[in-house]
Amino acid sequence: ILFLDQYLPYHNAYVHRGIPPFVTPEKFYRSLKIFFKFLEKKLKTRIIISAHPRSNYKNSENCFGKREIINFKRTNEFVSRSLAVINYSSTALSFAVIHKKPIIFYTSDEINNSHDAFLVNFLAKQLGSSVCNIDNTLSLKREKNLLKINKYKYKDYLNKYICHFKSNKNSNIKKIIKIINEN
Repeated sequence: ILFLDQYLPYHNAYVHRGIPPFVTPEKFYRSLKIFFKFLEKKLKTRIIISAHPRSNYKNSENCFGKREIINFKRTNEFVSRSLAVINYSSTALSFAVIHKKPIIFYTSDEINNSHDAFLVNFLAKQLGSSVCNIDNTLSLKREKNLLKINKYKYKDYLNKYICHFKSNKNSNIKKIIKIINEN
């Protein structure tokens, strides 16, 4: 399973907008590690981290445990080979939609009390996915449909948010693959 990192505790977009980060690093990464361990055990797989382009994980063991961290430039490749994707609100979720991979959305108590609380719920609703609270292990144990996708909602999302309206409903990735194959 590929975790689409957004570097939430340190993301510079909040600094530029004058908004303090809404998650504390210690609590956020501690909850993520518990969440990852739960998923790895439940789904009998491992989690790989796709680092955010502006992240700096020199001491990554403190953030994600001993999980492998890949360069963001390989995100699409790893999504295509993954069982599923873990996402908060990364734009890289488009890769999961294109490759028809289940998306496990996550939130936390801190996120739920922030200005961004609506975002993950909106995205999950658009794709017919559930949202797991990484601070509530009881809710995680009850979650049964982690690896299900709603084909109709994925197609709708692809048409609304990924394809250009003049593209005859073909995704850009399909066009690029066609060009590569022709050449």
